[in-house]
Amino acid sequence: MQFTKIFNVAATQKTVDFVNIEVGGDQPFYIDPSIIAGKNDKYAVRAKESLKDFFEVVHGLYESKCFDEARGLLLFASENDAIHFGQTRKGKKSDGTGCSATMLVELFEKVHEKGRIAKRMLLEPYHSYLFIDGIAEDRMSDLISNVILDVLCDFTKEQCDLLGVPTQFFKDYRYYWNVDTHEWSSKSAFLPVDGEGNPILLVPKNFITNRFKLNVGTLIFQYILPLEMDKLGDKAPSNKKDLWNEIRGEHSQKDFAALYCSKYPEVYREYCRRTDHRIQGRHPGELTDLEIEAIVSFSQCEEEQA
Repeated sequence: MQFTKIFNVAATQKTVDFVNIEVGGDQPFYIDPSIIAGKNDKYAVRAKESLKDFFEVVHGLYESKCFDEARGLLLFASENDAIHFGQTRKGKKSDGTGCSATMLVELFEKVHEKGRIAKRMLLEPYHSYLFIDGIAEDRMSDLISNVILDVLCDFTKEQCDLLGVPTQFFKDYRYYWNVDTHEWSSKSAFLPVDGEGNPILLVPKNFITNRFKLNVGTLIFQYILPLEMDKLGDKAPSNKKDLWNEIRGEHSQKDFAALYCSKYPEVYREYCRRTDHRIQGRHPGELTDLEIEAIVSFSQCEEEQA
């Protein structure tokens, strides 16, 4: 059942500011840092500050070779079932099988190994997942939801107060990234609960997507391959797919892109410039209310048929 129906709220997806989730399971939504980067409402501003500070601190520790301390910062992160985002096996409730601290340690260590472009990759969360195999929407979204947990808790309480939804107090609910102390802090919060007494966390609908549109495929096929086609001139294959098969070697898309951008950093800088400009307008990954409703409804049907 959807959140508004559980609490008998006369509202639709169009009239609320959050994702009206199906509480009985997970839906394939993800918090997209590149979407947040283009927003300027009070919660987006706070989220951007938290993400910027977190990534700067972790990067600084890696630059200073304080690897154990950097790893320690990542041990607080885990999937939060209260959000009901991500991919859950059919017929199963939210089961917390997504992000783990070990995965995040591997992410940052692999990013740091990339060398010349590591700094930008670490300082911009919406670029870091471009180059690391095994890191996609689910794990990046999990990391972000931990970092900005205080923002999500405050947003949830505000929405519940506006709609008259009752909440319960959770002392030391979870950890969030504290931009004042530059470390993890415990967050106590008033949150709504489901029928089993589990907390529910709402996410602003202008934070989410169902698929990261700024991805390594875009970088390769819209930026790198056209440049290579121009270099080859008359010797170029008839299409980009054939060229890709010729030049990729044994590399995955992400490894190839990382190696290419390390060799030609100006290509990556231009990609970043265009990307930064692009996300200030209508982000290609943003979902309309109708699209959000359709995804939630489809997920609900799958649960009922399971």
